[in-house]
Amino acid sequence: MALNAEKIVLSDAIFNEAGLPVANWSTLKLSPKIWAVFFRVLWLLGYSRNSESFKEAKTRAVNAVKRLLELAGEHEQVLFVGHGVYNRILANELKRNGWVGPKSLSSKHWSYGVYKQE
Repeated sequence: MALNAEKIVLSDAIFNEAGLPVANWSTLKLSPKIWAVFFRVLWLLGYSRNSESFKEAKTRAVNAVKRLLELAGEHEQVLFVGHGVYNRILANELKRNGWVGPKSLSSKHWSYGVYKQE
């Protein structure tokens, strides 16, 4: 298997993608992709009905980075596989903790960033 999945040390909800808020707006007919962008923008602006808020996701990311730092200390290297917006939040938090990585994350499928502690 490409990621050596039999050696997974940890799978934890603290690393889950930030959820999208929901609403029951049946009058607007949009594609799922447009709805996702629309609700992500609303979420960034503070709308979080039935989901964690942006502030809560950032707090969770602080704790997730602490856990990643612990794992990096134990294992020297850590492979984190994540998704979307939460990857960006984690990357910013890693940089705040003195880690160095790409200036900007690509949003293309299968893109990656390598972070090192300086």
